[in-house]
Amino acid sequence: MSRVDGASQTAGTSAGLTGLMGLQAWVWSASVLPKVTSATFLTGFVRFVGTAPPTRPAIYSHLVTPIVLAAPALFAVGALVTELALAVTFIAATLALLRHRGSAPRRVLLAGTVASLIAAGFALNLALLAGDAAPWTLGDPFASGVAIEYLLVGLSLVTAGCAFTTIRASARQHAPARADRDWWMADTA
Repeated sequence: MSRVDGASQTAGTSAGLTGLMGLQAWVWSASVLPKVTSATFLTGFVRFVGTAPPTRPAIYSHLVTPIVLAAPALFAVGALVTELALAVTFIAATLALLRHRGSAPRRVLLAGTVASLIAAGFALNLALLAGDAAPWTLGDPFASGVAIEYLLVGLSLVTAGCAFTTIRASARQHAPARADRDWWMADTA
C-alpha cells in the first residue's frame, strides 16, 4: 500500500504509547543482556528452577519444576530467546513510532500488542517461579514492595491496551471515509 493510503497507517500515535514501548525496550534489553553475557546462566537457571522458594505456589512448583528440569537447556535457551525477541521487537517498534510521529503502521502496533501480551505472560511466569509475593498481599512496609515482575505484567498489559486502542480508534476513523468512497464508487458504476 502506498503511504498516501491511510488504511495501513494509524492517525495520532501518542507520545505516551511511544514512551511505553521505549520503556519495555529498555526493560527487556536490560534483562536479557546479563543473561546473554553470563557463562553460568544455564547452571544458574537449573538451580533457580530446582530450588523452590517457600513462597512459590505449590501447585505451580509441582507443574513446572519436573517439566523444566527434564530439559533445562531447552528452557534456558527458550527464556533467552523470548527475552531477546521481546527486546528486539520493542526496540524496533519504538524506533518505528519515533520515525512515524504523526501516524504509525498498524503492523507495528499489532506487533507491539502481541509482544506486550507475551511479555505479560512471561513476567507473570517469572514472578510465580521466583515465588514473589502477590501484589495484593500486605507485607512489612520497610522490607517489602511489589516485585518488579508484577510491575512488568502491569506495564505490558497497559502497553497492549494502548496499542490496541490506537488500532481500533484508527479503524473507526478510517471506516466512514471508506464507506463514503465505496458508496460513491458503486453509484458511478
